[in-house]
Amino acid sequence: MKALPPSYTIVKKLGEGGMAQVCKAIKSGPNGFEKEVALKRILPAYARDHAFITMLSKEAKVHAQLHHPNIIQLYDFIEYEDQYYIVMEYVEGLNLKEWMLHNKRKGQVLEWQICISIILEILKALSYAHHLSIDGSHQEIIHRDISPHNILVSVQGSVKLSDFGIAQSSLQEDISQNNGVKGKFRYLSPEQIKTGKAYRQSDLFSLGIVFYELLTGVHPFDAPQSFQIMKNISEGACMPLDQFSSSWPKSLHPIVSKMLANNKKERYQNASELSQDLISMQDPDWSIQKSIHFISMSLKGALLESKGEDKELSEQTPILLQNTHSVFTSQSIPKIYTHQEHTTYSKHGFRSMKLWLMIFAGISVSLISGFIFSKKPSSIEERKIPTQKNSTQTKKAVLAIHAPYQALAFLNGKKIDLSSRQAFELNPGRYVLLITFQNQKMLRTLDLSANQFLDISWSPDTP
Repeated sequence: MKALPPSYTIVKKLGEGGMAQVCKAIKSGPNGFEKEVALKRILPAYARDHAFITMLSKEAKVHAQLHHPNIIQLYDFIEYEDQYYIVMEYVEGLNLKEWMLHNKRKGQVLEWQICISIILEILKALSYAHHLSIDGSHQEIIHRDISPHNILVSVQGSVKLSDFGIAQSSLQEDISQNNGVKGKFRYLSPEQIKTGKAYRQSDLFSLGIVFYELLTGVHPFDAPQSFQIMKNISEGACMPLDQFSSSWPKSLHPIVSKMLANNKKERYQNASELSQDLISMQDPDWSIQKSIHFISMSLKGALLESKGEDKELSEQTPILLQNTHSVFTSQSIPKIYTHQEHTTYSKHGFRSMKLWLMIFAGISVSLISGFIFSKKPSSIEERKIPTQKNSTQTKKAVLAIHAPYQALAFLNGKKIDLSSRQAFELNPGRYVLLITFQNQKMLRTLDLSANQFLDISWSPDTP
């Protein structure tokens, strides 16, 4: 890292997105004091954007007021030599997405009791934040970006929610220059997609998607492209849990269905209500200590395997994982519902894929984020896009552009506005794209075909 603040020493780089670079660091103090922290440096392209830093500062103030064992603590927000740093609690472990991918590669999913335990820990964090009182004033703090990427699981068996209070800013962080969008689009609620607004029920909906994925290894609204996933979410095109052969009790199905209700009024209205229903599902002899033990052992094994070391430790927890063939059978391939067949579809849903491409093109930059799509289990057939009768297939292409605020962009010599839109519906053909920002530029020739979705991400840095 450049211009590192005094008393901080970098241990290793943890990752980098479109907005920031994150490292494990040591904070040093008097008489040999040392503390491990996660140090997030805002990249120069964003550090020079006054409006962005102002927004980030306000949201960091919110995060700093959250003190809960299931929420990653924000320690400091530093400006040093024209660079900005966020100092946060460091967790030795994996995020839930990494853990899920690790298990998927081994052909396993988590045992359902463990899944419930993980969700219950996150619900503790949400219940606290949704009902937070600051100086005697009630503050309903909504996360807005619940996803497996923001759920951290430690080798000690703890489960923590990250980026709380700065989710609006961090939605832009996960834009990858090479892999493009779309990880976290998969976890937006219908109301976030349609209106951009989020409520406590929105957090519970997103957590419902995470819960479903934990149980099955499959996204409930999966589709090949982001706008198709958003269409499925908005219209309630969810694969029912009863399509899967599994060990969990059937009485769990209505709980998940209620979490994923299309209308937020039909969902759980608060985290406590949902927690009570999930607790009632657990076996009487199940304990928090048992969950912590299994999570800890599995995480240690996963970390060892990721380093190419001995796998013996992870194999000591056979009860924690179950083979995916016990969940997915030849009879359990999910049925794909059309608008006419699926009773939970919104009656006022969008009528054609062409219109959905236009809606996707109008989504604000604050809703664009994520990592690459995870691969689907080999035992599940490719999920087809839900079709509707009398719909007209689009012949357009969609170009999504991610660049810093205030960047200038030109398409075939014509200036395009990136401040209000970041995706554009275009006719097939060849285009020349030029993006400039503070004496830096990107020039690229694009060949677009009908029905193509192309994502271009550019994050300039100091030369």
